[in-house]
Amino acid sequence: MITRFSGYPLTMFGRGVFFGFCTAFPMAFIAFLPATVLLGRAADVPLPGWLIVASPVVGLAVFALGYACFVRMLPRYTSPGS
Repeated sequence: MITRFSGYPLTMFGRGVFFGFCTAFPMAFIAFLPATVLLGRAADVPLPGWLIVASPVVGLAVFALGYACFVRMLPRYTSPGS
């Protein structure tokens, strides 16, 4: 049910729901904020400008960290099957 919210722009919800999706369940940092920056609509979001612009950069950094962990652990992988 929570994934249904990702199909709507978060600015249509109230401030409480918007900040909830930015902090408690950071769905906004996954899809909404990077898309707003790339579409040039950052002025519509009630967050500080530096945080909105930093969201795609943080996303790339988290992806790079996850990929580095994956590559580091891949040699230690053993298949459970035959």
